[in-house]
Amino acid sequence: ADLLDEDLLAVLSVMRPGLIQLEIGVQTTCEEPLAAIGRKTDLDGIRKMVRRVSSFRNIHQHLDLIAGLPMEGYERFARSFDDVYAMKPDQLQLGFLKVLRGSAMREQGARYGLVYDDRPPYETLSTRWLSYGEMLRLKQIEELVETYHNSGQFTLTLRAMGHRFTSPFAMFEEMAEYFEAHGFFGLNPDREARYGRILSFFGEKYPEYKEADRQLLTWDFYLRENAKKRPGFALDQLPWKEKISAFYAEENKTGRYFPHYRGLSCRQLIHNVHLEVYTRDILSLAEEGAAKERLTCVCYDYGMRDPLSYNSSVTIL
Repeated sequence: ADLLDEDLLAVLSVMRPGLIQLEIGVQTTCEEPLAAIGRKTDLDGIRKMVRRVSSFRNIHQHLDLIAGLPMEGYERFARSFDDVYAMKPDQLQLGFLKVLRGSAMREQGARYGLVYDDRPPYETLSTRWLSYGEMLRLKQIEELVETYHNSGQFTLTLRAMGHRFTSPFAMFEEMAEYFEAHGFFGLNPDREARYGRILSFFGEKYPEYKEADRQLLTWDFYLRENAKKRPGFALDQLPWKEKISAFYAEENKTGRYFPHYRGLSCRQLIHNVHLEVYTRDILSLAEEGAAKERLTCVCYDYGMRDPLSYNSSVTIL
């Protein structure tokens, strides 16, 4: 990212959303490991460039970290993780050092205490600074980051939860401990089960937020999913059933909020737009971590999705 120049940025800024994806190999934010692997990286330059590209709103950015680098232990890797997470990448890809044949790492393996699998992909199992047990924990964290962050399906929930932990790494670390204790790793759950697991984790740790967390997850669920069946954790909409029906009928006549659906039947409108009532101010909860009580009606328009994230457009009534 620190090699991008103004001419290239000008071209990137006008590309069709989703056409370009940047894979940015940060690897670590610690200078000693970077020197050990012969890399010169301007971290401040990367931060500025990632922010600049993000402002275009048309490019996916994937930032990579590598666990197992020389001179980077578990605690220092956690700092690298938090540094990169703070850059708000679309995906944070957590990889593990490969000790390839003919590479400098293979030649200097004994010097750094590298223990690695001698079969492809030659992945590091431990180093002088990172134990095998710590490496296994990072493997679990990688799985959780892939499921809950990189999927883009829990964006608001993770933002709100982040206020309750000392750091993003600490949040995923504690989640990994909980998932291991409950035997969740190694399974392949459906989407609603993935929501249920994160809800049970946060519910056990912060029971006072359980109702608000249910509604955060509901927001994230409908932001992406035009679901025929309501998830089990969603708030019962029965108290507002008549008003919701009246909204669709009125919108079908006037096209006040969704003029692009004017002329469609009420059933077709309902097929494209979902109205959900919340009893919490979800957006302030995500930004401030405070569960303010406030009746909020939100419409998700699945015919007007963000081409980058594939999230529906949102209208707060």
